[in-house]
Amino acid sequence: MNICFLMYPWEEIIPEKDSTLTLIHECAKRGHGVAICTPSNLTIRNSVTNAFCSILNRLERVPSSIKSFYKKPHFEKKCFPWLVLMLFSCVEIHL
Repeated sequence: MNICFLMYPWEEIIPEKDSTLTLIHECAKRGHGVAICTPSNLTIRNSVTNAFCSILNRLERVPSSIKSFYKKPHFEKKCFPWLVLMLFSCVEIHL
């Protein structure tokens, strides 16, 4: 399953208190694809909605600690037209 989180920037996460990070961590542990997008990264160009997303690279071994997980991920940035975003199984909004 691929899940996109529409949320605040990754750098603003407080690992000890953040429920969104807990959801992302669980998704990664279960092998789901995870993308993150902020509201400021949603655009419309030539009448086409686009989202600039950070795609979490799948980890061979996901750290069990949320704090370690927060420090470890590597993201690949991609721009998706809205129709491609529809291929995600779920879009979670946490603002």
